[in-house]
Order: sequence, then C-alpha cells, then structure tokens
Amino acid sequence: MPIWGHLLLGALTLGIYFLFLPLIILFDAVARAWAKVVEWVLSAIFSAVYRTLQAPFRFLWRHVKRWVNQPSNRT
Repeated sequence: MPIWGHLLLGALTLGIYFLFLPLIILFDAVARAWAKVVEWVLSAIFSAVYRTLQAPFRFLWRHVKRWVNQPSNRT
C-alpha cells in the first residue's frame, strides 16, 4: 500500500474515533451514574438488614455472655 493509503487509513480511523468519542464519553458518564445508583441501593439494603438483625443478636450475645460467665453453684 502506498504512503497516501496509510495516511488515508489513519485519517479515517481518527475520524471514526472522534466521531464516536462523544458517544463513548456519554456511555461512560451513564455507566458511572448507574454504578452509583446501584451502590446506593445495595448500601441501603445491606444497612437495613444489618440494623434489623443487630438488636436481636446483641440481645442474645449479651445474655449468652452473662449465662456463660455465671459462677457455678457446685462448690
């Protein structure tokens, strides 16, 4: 291929790249925003589950600890 063919191919490649660059930037922005939404929703779900289960487990742990640490009556 002659040199002008390489130059033409390079120019076409750059033209296509710059033609689609705004779409790539837009897609990247949408993907990042969607990732933040997914992160926020999952964080809300997991924190709600954690807060729901925290009190019963804390209650059980406190009473099991108290029961285990009781002195024995067999002296």
